[in-house]
Amino acid sequence: MERIIEKGYIGIAGFEVLISGRKHYFIDLNVRFNGSTSSLLLHDSILNKYGKPKMRFCNLEWTDLIPVLDHYLTAGQFVPLSLLDAD
Repeated sequence: MERIIEKGYIGIAGFEVLISGRKHYFIDLNVRFNGSTSSLLLHDSILNKYGKPKMRFCNLEWTDLIPVLDHYLTAGQFVPLSLLDAD
């Protein structure tokens, strides 16, 4: 990241990180909006409003997703950031 900043890059970037025990391996720098971008931009608002310091991502099939969404929406623990049904 420091190298691309030195070359004049200004903008959003995300890293793909592998975690093994206490070691972190930064394997890919993506200089674009990422799946986590909306969560990062909303983090402080979600923390202040809902008191939730962590956000989790899931990738489920539509048929498996509906019961999970219903459970967490009912509990007030789910804030949808995006949904896509590409079919």
